Amino acid sequence: MKRGLLKLGWFFVLVGILMGCQSAAPASQKAKLKVVASIPPLGDFARWVGGEWVEVTVLVGPGQSPHTFEPLPQHVKALAEADVILFNGRGLEPWASDLLASANPQARVVYIANEPIFQTAPYPGNAHLWLDVTWAKAYITVIRETFEEVDSRAQAKSQYYDGSIKARHALDSLKGELKRTIEAVSREKRRVAVAHAAWEPFLKPLDVYMVPLLEGAAYEGHTQEVPPQTMSQWMQLLENENIKAIVVEVQNPIPALNALSQDTGIPLAQLDPLGGAAERKGYVDMMRYNIRTLAEALQQAR
Repeated sequence: MKRGLLKLGWFFVLVGILMGCQSAAPASQKAKLKVVASIPPLGDFARWVGGEWVEVTVLVGPGQSPHTFEPLPQHVKALAEADVILFNGRGLEPWASDLLASANPQARVVYIANEPIFQTAPYPGNAHLWLDVTWAKAYITVIRETFEEVDSRAQAKSQYYDGSIKARHALDSLKGELKRTIEAVSREKRRVAVAHAAWEPFLKPLDVYMVPLLEGAAYEGHTQEVPPQTMSQWMQLLENENIKAIVVEVQNPIPALNALSQDTGIPLAQLDPLGGAAERKGYVDMMRYNIRTLAEALQQAR
């Protein structure tokens, strides 16, 4: 990652030119509040709250992982012009501090999940809190408060308030939809192994039993060859825990888990924690895709 950022030295020269040629005007003088969000869900939340009063740029694109993200020239330009920069926080974006060297120094930078409202979140050390619809509403609250602090226009503030109310209603409706979908699966079948423990905020509210597959295994990384001993450990774990599906991520394929699924007959549920792809572009579509994919995998299980 550091090597990738070093390659961007010339981008910072560009940023210097941009910053030297124009000073950022206060939001009250601009047609739209310029917002940069690190990942697609934050971009969606910003659009929900801001409506036509914001222009949103998302850094991590479809199919990409925030753990391996490397910025492009257009990202540097967007950061140099931003009024608000939204990071998730909790260690999700280890490159964030490096990128801020290219950002507008007057921009409001917020690490949303590090805000006080998240201190009572029930997932210690987990950065993926947007996957719990209840906590997604806390993201909406932080974003609304940030926009209102940065943008003094009365009409804009009215939009931020109304947009946040509509967003909360949409999330409440989505929460009920997710619950109804998973309740069509018998409780005995709601048992999964996950390749990434970050899925707890999605699975726990749905009353799905979760076992971290990679925890304690002799395996590091997503692309390394898995030794036979580790495969045996995994197969034993799946049997002992009566696991009905293996949850993997579209951004982090693990070939060994495909083999594990074939060897055991336990179906894979390939979920997406970020969205942005055509069939799951928005947050709601992403969450619907995840619950539908999970439910179908569990229903297939023996």
